[in-house]
Amino acid sequence: MPVARRVFLALGANIAPRAPPLTAAVSALASHPDITLTATSGLYRTAPAHIVDQPAYYNAAASVVTTLSPAALLAATQAIEAAAGRPSPRDGHTRRQQRYGPRVLDVDIVAFADGGTFNDPPRLTVPHPRLTERRFVLGPLADVGAGPVRVPGTGGRTVADLLAALPPAPDTVRLMPLPRGRSRVWGAATSVAAILNVTPDSFSDGGRLSTPVSVADEAERLVHAGVRHLDIGGVSTRPGATAVTAAIEADRLLPALTAVRERLCGEDILISADTYRGSVAAAAVAAGADMINDVMGGRGPADGPGGAGTVGVAAATGVPLVLMHSRGGMESVAGVGNGGDDTDTEADGVRRSARELGAAVSAALAVGVPGWALLADPGLGFGKGHAVSAATLRRLADWSTALAGGVARVSGGWAERDDPAAAAASASGVVEGNEGEGRRGVMTPTPWEGARLPLMVGPSRKRFLAAICRGSNDVERLVGKEELDWATAAAVVATVAGGGDIVRVHHEAAVTVARVADVLLRGRDW
Repeated sequence: MPVARRVFLALGANIAPRAPPLTAAVSALASHPDITLTATSGLYRTAPAHIVDQPAYYNAAASVVTTLSPAALLAATQAIEAAAGRPSPRDGHTRRQQRYGPRVLDVDIVAFADGGTFNDPPRLTVPHPRLTERRFVLGPLADVGAGPVRVPGTGGRTVADLLAALPPAPDTVRLMPLPRGRSRVWGAATSVAAILNVTPDSFSDGGRLSTPVSVADEAERLVHAGVRHLDIGGVSTRPGATAVTAAIEADRLLPALTAVRERLCGEDILISADTYRGSVAAAAVAAGADMINDVMGGRGPADGPGGAGTVGVAAATGVPLVLMHSRGGMESVAGVGNGGDDTDTEADGVRRSARELGAAVSAALAVGVPGWALLADPGLGFGKGHAVSAATLRRLADWSTALAGGVARVSGGWAERDDPAAAAASASGVVEGNEGEGRRGVMTPTPWEGARLPLMVGPSRKRFLAAICRGSNDVERLVGKEELDWATAAAVVATVAGGGDIVRVHHEAAVTVARVADVLLRGRDW
């Protein structure tokens, strides 16, 4: 019986449009009958090597488990390259591409997790002959758990050792591709996502935006105030909110989204659709949404095309997907009692929610949502008591590390640093994760310190902030919207300090708060 083996692949492209062929390659790996995709890395824009007079590359890595022989796996990767338009000798092409020249897609077998070798030159040599000198390969490999892997022929050094020995690559940036050929760069600044609720019963601003025109007017005002991300939702998630059908949600969301996209057609803005239904997510993407924001973490109805939920829609379309931690169904997702997180200790509550969401992230990776298209939201106030919500925000860096550990336990991809189980598995040759430094909480992170999922955090006007405002001596006092907005400003600062990437808020003043916090806490450019 063939033995399953964990294999690391390097992906790259520098012929426009770059991102779509890489996303298609991930989808092909996920759907291959003899390959199990376990993790994909972030996506990095890197300077070209050897021949510098060519476009920058997009580079990534994947971890797979397969029973295919090295030769059969090579044939599978070459078929994926050929589907992207790269000439293949298997299809009768005899002219070789320029060595180190532009590529529509590269899918290279670069290392085995067990430290094994394979030599069949010039067709295939594993580990890759130039692995030791390629930071643009070693960095993404660290993302998917190859850091502890010992590379044959290097005197026992690991991928992490080789990476640390190479000079920095200051031109390298981590990207999130968006529809219509756009992208966002992670690490440049904390982004502010403004909430646009097209609902009559949202907890903070329900009924204020009742027509597509009013939504477009408000969106235009927010963009002129400096907001570059708009999050539009058609379902209230407040405790006790009335459930609505998919048809009602779509009737609210889609006309508003279309109106905003048409009004702001000349603006470089990101629009996310706040929905947990596959059918609404697919329709929103078709109407111009750039991102899906799912408060149920992929647990909602699989009523989209082909029976797809939000995860399936993201995998099929390539749009980024935010998976938020919550518990229960939509009738109780915002309640406190779903799963007992309100009775956890603060530390246990933080770890447990992160690891629960880690399972959802792993499931999304396995069906072909690329690592570079996934974001995580800790779900402040969702299925958590006030103390655990506050602790999660205060310990956001720890939550991010625990999330990575939760993903690693399921997928064998990203792993929690200093995890004894991961260390033991690594020593046995079964690599379970990345031992590199996590980038959360680091003042000046580089893209190669072991990527974590970008974080979206939504503290705005939450009940746990109202509880903090009241204090223990005045528990019955009503906290007004203005006071909650001041409390939210403090929570935005905490989000920046904890390494958050996007903060989701009701008030545009958060743009200024985040900008100043970025400069003071992260040393970002003015």
